[in-house]
Order: sequence, then structure tokens, then C-alpha cells
Amino acid sequence: MRVLVVDDSRTMRRIICAALEELRDESLEVLEAGDGVEALQLLRNEKLEIDLVLIDWNMPRLDGIGFLKQLKAISPFRDVHVIMVTSQANRANVAEALRWGACDYVVKPFTPDVLHEKIRKVASKVQTRRCEETSVLLRTMAEGGAGDDDCPFLDQLPTDLVEEIRLIGSIAGFQERAILVPSGARMNLLSFVLQGAVEVGSAGPAKSEIRRPGDCFAEQSFFTGEPVAAAVVARTSVKSLSLTRVQVADLARRRHEFSFALSRWITRPTRLKKTAPASAAGLAGRLETMPFADLVQVLQICKKTGLLRLSRGPASAQLYFDDGELRHVQEGERGGDEAFYRLMGWTDAAFSFESGSRSDQVNVTQSTMMLLMEGARRLDEARTRKDGASVPAR
Repeated sequence: MRVLVVDDSRTMRRIICAALEELRDESLEVLEAGDGVEALQLLRNEKLEIDLVLIDWNMPRLDGIGFLKQLKAISPFRDVHVIMVTSQANRANVAEALRWGACDYVVKPFTPDVLHEKIRKVASKVQTRRCEETSVLLRTMAEGGAGDDDCPFLDQLPTDLVEEIRLIGSIAGFQERAILVPSGARMNLLSFVLQGAVEVGSAGPAKSEIRRPGDCFAEQSFFTGEPVAAAVVARTSVKSLSLTRVQVADLARRRHEFSFALSRWITRPTRLKKTAPASAAGLAGRLETMPFADLVQVLQICKKTGLLRLSRGPASAQLYFDDGELRHVQEGERGGDEAFYRLMGWTDAAFSFESGSRSDQVNVTQSTMMLLMEGARRLDEARTRKDGASVPAR
């Protein structure tokens, strides 16, 4: 969650930022602005996706109420939460702030615990909203039909997202017949063809494949960590664009369209048959780029039957699906619904999906959607505990 702290007093901004640091939430990103005008300039940048604004009531150039009025004018459809920070003397103005869209208020002087509780409430709302957006986009992805399978990866993304990828990615040029990726290399970059064509070789009897502008190449190695089965060679002069793992993870976190397009791309049967290593049977990757809840929803909506394996160091888990519904979950010595809820807290595990595998045992008592909803509720509840209790063991 991205938080914007707005106050003309640098000392007060430092006090608030220090209180936010005490939350020890790695997903929390804090920005600062010296007044309401500067804050509005930041909010006009759609790419920043600011979720919460902590703003002082009394400021030069533009006060808190003026900020709320202009925020409604520039972003009538954006869900930006605003907490008004006011002095005891201005407490009577809180009602006006709430009328203009503030979701809460904090009275100075305040304790860190008071601020923490306000932040947790907003974080819970933000998480709920993102889960709803994820559900809608997943259904759109699942209902998209097979017609998109031949569409280049970048062509599946919104224009503004493609532009952002071009701005942050590194571009390289290659002559005809140059080797872009040697056989046996491990891909630490997610790469796309911008101009020209590349040939993705095959270590087996299958024919090599041509990737053209907008297509990824060697993406299976990037997600699985396995060596590239055969070299990627320029068929013509080529211009490529590459993203680092950090950039991919950030885009997947901020733009669900990106992670969903990736999941659709790497699960296309024709591409898996030609590019996946022999040890990888089906969908594979890491939860850093495809969160656990999103992954389960993809398998459910697409009505997959098979075994989803998760591994995180010495820990591992197995989830069996039958026509999209979970039937058996095992995480170490734990099984069933409670094991699933623990897995909802995993954020940095490797995963792979083995299509067609079934389990004779059934230990799940609820539908997959009910499990996801209850798991999300438990995570939200854990985040809002005053004692700072962590989410279930990761």
C-alpha cells in the first residue's frame, strides 16, 4: 500500500513517517508532500497508485478541505482514502472533512498505536478492493476464449502499460544470426521482441518456434529457473526489451493485467509443448509474480484438474484440483481447510502444476471460493490485530 504524508511541517512529517515505520510492513511505501498543492501534483500521476493520504488541516496555499474538494474534481472515480490530521482546537471541523470525503481523522497529539489502528483499517479496505478487482479480471481472462492465444503478449496489454514497460525496460540490438540466449543459460530477465524475429530452438524432436514483435522468448526459463533447452537466435536484425525480476514483480503487484497476461501466455498448450523443459509439466513459476490466491482462482475458473505443488525451502505443499475445485490439501503434517489457510500466507514459494493428476483422498470441506474468501478474511484479521500478530506461518 502506498501512503502519502502531507504536512507543511517537516518535523511532523518525520513523526508520522517514524510511526509508519514501526508497523514493519514491507508492503508499505511512504511518500511525502509539503502542502496540498504538491500532494495533488503527485496524485495526478496515475502510475503512482496512491492508496492513502494523511493530510494536515492547516497548511499554506491549500488546506485540508481545499485538498479534498480538488481531489474530487481531479479523481472522481479513484478510490483514494484520506485521513485528516487535525489539532484539538480544529476538532469541530472534522464533520466537514468527512462530508467532503475523508474516511477518518487523527487528533494531534496522537500515539503511534492510534495511527497504526487507522492505517490497518484502510489497508483492510484496500486489500478487499484489490481482491474484487482481481476476481473480475481473472474471470475476464478465463472467458477470453482461445482467439487470444495467437495474439502477441504485448498486444494483450493496455497501451499505457506497454508504454511503461518500454520506459523502464532495457533495450538491446542484435544482428541477424546473433545468439540472444545461448543453450543452457538461465534467464534472469523477462525479454520481448520489439522488432524483427527470433527463433526459439527445441532440444527434442519438436520444431523450433519463431517469436515476432510483442512475443516473449525464453520465458519458461525465467519463471522456472531451469536452463534454456536450446539457443534463441536472431532470424533477422532484432531489437529486444528486457525486464528484471524486480521490475516484473513490481508490475505484477501493481497491474493485475500484466500478471494475468503472463499466466495466460505460459499456460498456452502449444507453447508449453515447444518450450517447457522435460522436468516442467504445465504451469510453473513463483508466488512473487503470481500470488497464491490469484493462482488458485486461475485454476478454479479455468476448471483445471491436476496437482499444484508449492515449495519454499524445506517446506512443501500439495493441492489437488478436480474440475477447478480443491479436493485435497496437504502442507507438511497439516491437511484440509486449515492447511489451505496457512498457505494463503505464503508469498515467496515456487509452484508448478501437473495437469491430470488426481488424489483418492478428500480432506477439503468447503468450495474453493469459500476457502479463498475465508482465507482472505483471516489474513485481514491478522493484519488488524493491535498486538502486531503476523499472518499464518509462511
